[in-house]
Parts: sequence; structure tokens; C-alpha cells
Amino acid sequence: MLALVVATLACSSGDPPGTPIGADAAGADAAMNDASDDRAVTPDRPASDASDAPSPVDASLIDAPSPVDAPSPVDAPAPVDAPSPVDAPSPLDAPTTPDVPVARDVVSDVPPSPVTARRLAAGWAHTCLLHRSGQVFCWGTSTSGQLGDGTRHTHATAAAVSGLTDAVEVVAGATHTCARRAGGAVLCWGSNDRGQLGDTTTTARTSPVAAMGVEGAVQITAGTSHTCALRASGEVLCWGDDTEGQLGGGSVLASPRRVGPVDGLTDAVRITAGHRHTCALRRTGAVVCWGANREGRLGDGTTTLRSRPATVRALSDATDITAGQSHSCARSLAAGLRCWGANTSGQLGDGTMTSSAGPVSVAGAAAGAVEVHAGGSHTCARSAAGAVWCWGANNNGQLGDGGTTTRPTAVAVPGVAAAVEIAVGSEHSCALSDTGQVQCWGVNTNAQLGDGTLTRRPTPVAVLGLPETPISVAALSAHSENTCVRRSSEQVLCWGDNTWRQLGVAPEIVTLPAQMVGLPDGAQVSSGTIHSCARIPTGQVMCWGTNGTGQLGDGTTVTRATPAAVPGLADVAQVAVDNGYSCARLRSGAVSCWGRNSGGELGDGTTITRSTPAPVSGLADAAEIAAAENHACARHATGRVSCWGNNSAGQLGDGTTTSRPTPAPVPGVTDAAQLVVGDNHTCVRTSAGVVSCWGNNNAGQLGDGSTTRRSAPMVVAGLGDVVELAGGGSHTCARTRGGTVLCWGANTSGQLGDGTNARRLAPTQVPGLSGVLALVAGDRHTCAQTGPREVRCWGLNDQGQLGDGARVSRPLPGAVVSLF
Repeated sequence: MLALVVATLACSSGDPPGTPIGADAAGADAAMNDASDDRAVTPDRPASDASDAPSPVDASLIDAPSPVDAPSPVDAPAPVDAPSPVDAPSPLDAPTTPDVPVARDVVSDVPPSPVTARRLAAGWAHTCLLHRSGQVFCWGTSTSGQLGDGTRHTHATAAAVSGLTDAVEVVAGATHTCARRAGGAVLCWGSNDRGQLGDTTTTARTSPVAAMGVEGAVQITAGTSHTCALRASGEVLCWGDDTEGQLGGGSVLASPRRVGPVDGLTDAVRITAGHRHTCALRRTGAVVCWGANREGRLGDGTTTLRSRPATVRALSDATDITAGQSHSCARSLAAGLRCWGANTSGQLGDGTMTSSAGPVSVAGAAAGAVEVHAGGSHTCARSAAGAVWCWGANNNGQLGDGGTTTRPTAVAVPGVAAAVEIAVGSEHSCALSDTGQVQCWGVNTNAQLGDGTLTRRPTPVAVLGLPETPISVAALSAHSENTCVRRSSEQVLCWGDNTWRQLGVAPEIVTLPAQMVGLPDGAQVSSGTIHSCARIPTGQVMCWGTNGTGQLGDGTTVTRATPAAVPGLADVAQVAVDNGYSCARLRSGAVSCWGRNSGGELGDGTTITRSTPAPVSGLADAAEIAAAENHACARHATGRVSCWGNNSAGQLGDGTTTSRPTPAPVPGVTDAAQLVVGDNHTCVRTSAGVVSCWGNNNAGQLGDGSTTRRSAPMVVAGLGDVVELAGGGSHTCARTRGGTVLCWGANTSGQLGDGTNARRLAPTQVPGLSGVLALVAGDRHTCAQTGPREVRCWGLNDQGQLGDGARVSRPLPGAVVSLF
């Protein structure tokens, strides 16, 4: 995830011992004895910093001009890098009432409210924040131009990076900063003495310049004086300092290296850079590291330098990684949080100060964290509920516990609530809350805390100069017996049935929202009864759960408790799953399916089970897909609809009850704007807001006032101006443009939300709901987003699918608890 490092003099044989060097000179080195003392040396720590009383910022320090874009001498690096989940999305529009097609088991994108921050990055003595608008704001020292505002002036409050309005990710090295654009281009600024900006020069830059030869990046990371980018293919490119093989090209170079691939690495899904070392998470869950290996920071059981990726031992199910100054950490789905490398300050969190060349388990509550960042000689982690813990060196209050005592086990950071992201620098730490506020703590001699002073803070203080907008619900989805939301900050939280680890967490039943692990942020999750799949922002698909019919698509029938990539799928736009099979729609309009095929639900013209994706016959222009228990449908770009699979109840809509192993058109449907499916029924919404349904109708789920099965579309009477449909197992709901919700069909568990358990043969309004923004339905429960930060659910709750912390069914809407 993120890395942070402290600068040392460049040399190929190691980090020589040194004494503090004045930091007022641009690009000066903070030398340290990396072998005997793992703590970062802060060269400009005045004695007056021991006082916690606010002190005004020295105007002469902050405003004194310095030459712009002059070549910088050797940097004063510090461990650094705040990687963010793969492929953060581009800035989103202001909220409007959506008219978006939503399938029963597909994430429903809702135009979110504007949000202040999306990514934090902490460097040696500067910090940056990515705003929802695509702007980047930075604060702290800028002796090498690392704040990117066109000057070398220190800023004690947030200042905008010049000319950058479309960033989707920001990372910070020791004294340089980089941002990724939505299209995959990379821009960097700050120190460049080792070529870390990638512009083929060694000239420092005070405003963004393009990294040459880097296209299609889906994630970036920055170490002390090197930078790397991950491509969707799994290839990793690195550039800059290579004095200890940290670029992974198979050699050790004294001179700066231009952009080049990491040798033999083609299946990476995350990357992180630390102090002269780099690590990558592979699709298999294994972790590889390369570069400097003093104290065992590469985790391969040795202290031998590696110029090519070496596998971290005893770690095969990692879901996230972070590299610090001379230690690294990973989140393991089975074993929790594990760290390795230097431990002279307790930064491994295992209760000792003994370094380890292989992973050791972090003790205490932090072991279950959903995010971790390694810093200079300390580490911080965040829980799904937003709590923050830190451990390790604390000489400048970087643990945030109010003191300066080193802690070899995690301590809670008081005053931080509902954190959605953290960042860790050399000797400071920061957290972004769900309200959009950023708080920082620790050393502040270079204004890296952004509170307008140069005063050290052992407890969190607010960063000044940033607009604050609460993080909201960006997407809502419901599946068979569970529910998920995606925050506007890209984290995915789910609750409900987890018998087959569909939610990627440990308990079999999750009654409150829990952040999914094992997936990058921004994933779109679709769950079946016994397995789940997700489209991740790179356009790939990952699946997990039971695999008896090959529904995970990996060519086997081996059950997987952790997400694994489906080979051969790329550029996927949507994924839909149901009981024992999965389908993916490509951006091209083609569709592939895999898994159970006894009823022809794979659409490939056979009834042969497939453990790898097989194309759906004759389908090349799909704009939406939906998967039901034993049939599937596609909405064409033209507005037509085709269905395939079992047709015993007329759910294919072709006027017959003949099953079809290939797509058959639904006569009379020419203007579909949305498609949803239930267990054995199908509905469409036209662009004019008219709803038609067909298939099984034993509970009135077709809404035509009867319980008569229909093998051809019938208009649902009494509905108008519908902008969204939700299809449950045997019930259907609609959202009108005015924000009301009407439901019909089965109601045995209160899934219609009208306060009764009586079935309804025609649309019946859900009382107490207005201004609804999004609507989804599971098998026997329904949920609606009723505000930017509020979701209300009703119906069956035996698996905790209503998210209220209980397991009692409810026939009226009730609020989901602990979303933020």
C-alpha cells in the first residue's frame, strides 16, 4: 500500500552511517546508519519542538523564494509512498437523479455527492491529498519542488499543485511526488537527481512533468528516489535510483535508470516501494520483493540484495502490501497482518524489538486491519470501522497516542473517528475521515502536518486549507442473501450471508457492514448463493467461493476462500453471477459465461459445464447482462432483449416454454433501458418509464394483477415514470423519478416493505420512503439509498442482510448501521 523512506547518501554497497545534516539546503541528505539504527534521523528537529503549544510559522522560512527548476543535488530522501487501491476512478459529476439500468445482482451506480479527498500520500517532510475534483493539494517542505505549486516555498497549509485537475491517484517519495491520470499517464515533480521523475533528465521540477514511456498505468508507487507503475497486464515498470537493484531489472546500476520493466514479473496486482526496495502482490496471493535487503526487508529469509523479484516466505494469500524504510507488511486473509524486516523500534508490531527476515504476526486488535502503511520506523493500520492504530518509533509523537514512548505493539490513536484512509511518512502520520477531514500527527518541523504551525503534535490535528465534503454512498448492490455498498472513497463494504466466504471475511454471518478484503478498492461485486465474482478497476474479474461446477472460471473445481483472477478475461465492463455459474460482459459487447450449464444458462449452444469462460453464441452488442437461478438475459445496445437457459416458466419471454442454450430474442421489446431478473421471471424498463414483465407469477411478481404465468411480456399497470427496477427472487420493485418506491409479488418475509406479509399482485407503495436515490433487491430483502450517507433495508434478515446488527426480519424500512 504505501511506503515511506528516509534519505541516505547514494552508494551501491549500502547506507553508510552519518550524522544529521542541516535540512535547510535544498536536496540535502538525512544520513543514517541503516544497519545499526533503523530509526529515521530528522536533521531539523529544533529543541523548541518539545513544546506542544502552537507556534506561528516563521514567514521567512515559508515565503523565502528559491530558484525554480534548478538541478537539485542529492536528495534528502525518507521512506515514502502511499499507494492506493488499483484504478481509482476519475472525478465524478455532481449529483442528479439517475436514470441508470440496474440488474438484480449488479452494482447500481448512483451519482455520488462531491467528496473532498480520495487519496493521501505522505513523504519525508510533505503530505499530499487527492481531491474528488481531480486536483492535488500538498503541504510541508518544498526544497526540491515536491509540493508542485511552481515554487520551492514551504506551505504550512494545503496548496494546489499547478495545472493538475484530472488526477486519480497520488503517491509521495522522499522528496518527489507523482500522480496518475485516468488514462494511465503519470506525472511527477520534485527531486530528480536519480531520474525518479521519469522525464529522461536529472533536473528537479517544481510543477508536474510527464514520465516518458509510461502509458496505461493502473497504479503507481514512489520510494525514496525511485518510482514504479503497474499496468493492467500485470507488468511493472520502474525508473530512478537503482543502486541496490530496487528497479528489479536484474542489475545494480550506479547511474539513474530510465523507465524499464521488472524482470519476469507479469502478474502483479499491487505494488509498493520503500527505501531502496520494492514489493509486488501477485494474482496468486504471493508477494515478491527486490532491492536492498538489510534487516531482511525483502522477507525471503535472507539479508541478500536481490535485483530480481524474490518470493516472501510463508505468505501465499496476501491481499495488500506496504513497504517502509527498512520493513514491509502485508495483509493475509488467513493470518491477518504480518510484517518483516527491521524491528529496532518495534515497527513489526509483534511485541518484540527483534528484526525478522520473514513475516511475523502483528499482535492485538490491529491484526484484523483492512489497511496498513509502513513508515520510517513506525507502522499504522486502519479497521473497517475507521479506528486507527500505530506502533513502533514514537520520538516525535508519530504514533498519535499523546506521548513519545516507543511501542512494540499497536496503540489506538485517540481523536480519529471513521477514518477511510491513512498515510504514513518518515515521522508523521495522517488519516482521512468520512467527513472529508484530514488529521495529521507527529513531527512538524517542515509543516508536514498542515495545521499552520511548525509545532510537533503527539495527537491528531486538522489540516487547514482543504474543502471538506462528507464521503457518501456511491453504489448499492444486493445479492441472494447479502448486500454491499461502495463508498465514494472506493471502499466496498458488505454484510449478510458469508457461509462460503462470499464477503471475504471470517464470520459466516456478517450483521453489520464490513470492508471486503482481498479486492482492490472500486471493485463491483456480484454474489451468488455459494460464490462471488467482482469486476476490478483494471477490467479483470476475480472470483472466490465454492467451485464444484467451475463457477470460479480458473480451469479447476477447487474451492477458493480468497479472490483469484479469471484467466483470459480483460476489458470487462460488468460481471453477473447466480447459483453455480458466472457471466462477464466485455466493453466490446461480447459476453462470456462459465460454470454450471445444465439448463443452457451459459448460452454457448451446449449443456456442458465449463470451468473457463466460453463465449455466448451470437452476442456481440450487449449493453447489460443479468443472471438468474437458471436463465440469463442481455439487453442489446439497440434496446432489444435476448434471453437463454431454462424456460419452464416462460422466463425467456419468447412466447414458449422451450429452454434455449443460445440467446433468443424477446418479441415486442425494442426500447429497453434496463433489465432485471428474478429466480424465474424477467422485467424490463423502457426509456419512457414503462415496465413489462414475464415468466413465473405464482406470487404476483409480474405485477399484472394475477398469478397467471406469462411467456411473453405484459405491461405492469399503474406504474409511470419509473427510473429504476430491482428484481428479487419472487418480488419486484420500482423507483419513480419522484423518489418513491413501489413493490409487488411475494412478501413472506416483509420484502415488499409495506408493513405486512401479504403478497401483492400489483405495485404497492413502500411507506415512509421519499427522495430515494437507488434501489436493489436480494432474494427476499430489498434496500434503498435514501440519502448520500443513508441506506434503508427491509425483509428477510436471517443472515444479517439488513445490516442492522440483528437477525430479525423487518416488514418496514430500517437504517443500515455503521456505514460510516
